[in-house]
Amino acid sequence: MTQSGCNYSPALLDLLRNGEVDVDWIKLSLDEALEAEIELCRPFRPCLVHTLPRAGLAPAAFDAVDWARLSRAIVAAGSPHVAMHIETRKADRGSDDLVARMVRQMRVAAERLPVPVLGENVVYRKGSDILGMSAEADVICTVLQQTGLGLMLDTAHLRCSAYNQGWDAREYASALPLDRVREIHVAGIRRRPDGQLNDSHGEIEAADYELLAWLLERTAPQMVTLEYGGTGPIYERPGMSDPDALRRQLTRLKEMLS
Repeated sequence: MTQSGCNYSPALLDLLRNGEVDVDWIKLSLDEALEAEIELCRPFRPCLVHTLPRAGLAPAAFDAVDWARLSRAIVAAGSPHVAMHIETRKADRGSDDLVARMVRQMRVAAERLPVPVLGENVVYRKGSDILGMSAEADVICTVLQQTGLGLMLDTAHLRCSAYNQGWDAREYASALPLDRVREIHVAGIRRRPDGQLNDSHGEIEAADYELLAWLLERTAPQMVTLEYGGTGPIYERPGMSDPDALRRQLTRLKEMLS
C-alpha cells in the first residue's frame, strides 16, 4: 500500500494528537529550523527531509554545502530518501554545461548522503529566475538516466510547467520517466496576473485529484505527500494551514491510497 505524508505544521500535529487524521510521514522543508522541527515531529512520525540545494546550483555555493549536517539530520529524522530539484537559475550560469553540472552534483549528493537521492521536477514560468531547460522533459530524462536516480514527481510543478510551456499535463507527464517515480508531491496551484500558473501550496482541487488518480495508475510510488500547510513566510498567509482543509485533503488522499 502506498504510504502518505504531509508538510509539518502545528495544525497537523494537533490533528494527529487528537486522532483526527493519520499520515505515515511528516515532511520538513525549512532548512533553518530543520533540527528543531525534527525534535518536535519525530515523537509523532518519522520525517521526510526536503532541504537539499538545487542540482544546478553554482559550483562554489554547492561546494559549501554542509553535507555532514544534512546527513545527521537525515538519520535523526528517519528519512528514507531525500530529493534535489532538477533546477538551475540565471545566477547559476557559468562556462560549463549546465546539464552535465546537474548530473555531476547530483552524483556528489548521492555519494555523500546516507540515503537515496531523488530528482524532483520543478515549476517553470516565463520571466522567472529558473531557466526553462530545468523543466524540459528531455533534460529531466537525461539527468535521471545518467545519474541512475529515482524521480520525485510534483503534480503542482507538473501542471504549472506543462501549462506554461503549452503542454497538456498528461502529455507532459507521459514524456517523463514515470517508471522512476518513488514519491509524489501534491499541492494546489494559482493563476498569476500574467496568466501563467504557479505553485501556491494551497488546497488541492478537483483537477489535482484527477491528475493524481491518473498518475497512480501509471506509477508505483512509495508515498504520496501533501504539501499543504507548513512553517515559514509563505505559510503565514490566511488559509495556508487551516485544520479543516488539512482534514479534508488528508481524508480524501487516504481513501485514494487505500
